[in-house]
Amino acid sequence: MLAEVTVEAYRLVMSRAPIRWTLVVAAALTAATSVGCTATLDREWELIAEELAGLDLAVEATIPAAGALGAGRRAAAYLLFTRPLTEDEAADVGDLTFFDIRREITQVGDPDVDFDGQAVRFFPEQLTRNLDYRLTVDLPDEAGSSLEHPLSTALPAGPAFELTAATGLALARAGGEAADADAVTDLFTDAQPLYVLRAEGLPATGPVALPATVDFGMAPGDRGEDLYDIVQTWGYVSWFQGVEIDSEGRFEHRQPAVFFTLYIGGDARESALLRFTDPVLTGRLLRDDDGTPTGIEDFRIEGVLTTRWIRRLAVGVRPWPDVARSLVLDVDTNDNGTPDSATFAFEAQPPLITDPENIED
Repeated sequence: MLAEVTVEAYRLVMSRAPIRWTLVVAAALTAATSVGCTATLDREWELIAEELAGLDLAVEATIPAAGALGAGRRAAAYLLFTRPLTEDEAADVGDLTFFDIRREITQVGDPDVDFDGQAVRFFPEQLTRNLDYRLTVDLPDEAGSSLEHPLSTALPAGPAFELTAATGLALARAGGEAADADAVTDLFTDAQPLYVLRAEGLPATGPVALPATVDFGMAPGDRGEDLYDIVQTWGYVSWFQGVEIDSEGRFEHRQPAVFFTLYIGGDARESALLRFTDPVLTGRLLRDDDGTPTGIEDFRIEGVLTTRWIRRLAVGVRPWPDVARSLVLDVDTNDNGTPDSATFAFEAQPPLITDPENIED
């Protein structure tokens, strides 16, 4: 069961100077997390790492994603590779640049290797809203020597919905122990975490016609009395693309993976960054008699948090190491008879944000 962590103690830890994650942390991970499920994770990770070592090096996913809307104005770029980098490969990762296509201005971020060498983070200077950018970064020759893709700080244009504890946001699954999900949900307040969910592909106001195909984008933040304040470090980081909504408003969507941030105040750069494998997004779009959206019924995201991402929680700031240590693993991804991953699920009953001018993003 999750070790008890008060919200006050958590916020105190989060207020301290950010932790710089480097490869040095990886060497100390086993000693630092040798209790609970993390000991099993270390053993399982050795097996998984052996399999990964045989893969070709490539960029598996990025934040912001190629072609994504709503990139954060202080975009914390993140490159996830198919396998951990060697020391030589890590040294060959260059600075990341955001090139402002209209004004021909370049913002630069230095590479910061993540805890296990399988990802690199960058923190460029602040970008400008409603502009198109080109992201480029030099890569090791083994990964193709360079990466380039477009993105935009323009906001998704569709209707927006609110996900907070006040609208039923809860962690419904966290591995095989219901008490762990409840303990994390107990940290939620009416203000944090907030997710603003946008339905790109539907008209921002007025009636909508169904069936329809939309892209759902989610951004984390804080909920004020009259304001939805999106964390500019991340922006709209979680994207479910090509979601088909039927004539009755129902949808059930699957895709290979999705990034998800669990931000509960403090330093946004150190908030929990997750990547769910095989996520399933379900719910039902509600409309009034005129066809105008009013909310989403039984909204749910469920996916698997694999070994690498649980280990990433374990080297973060509290309460995430406590969460990682206490998880009852319930998924065996390498079919060796030992669970190495955990099912996660979030639920909410998000209403429509009636005044989009109150979204500060």
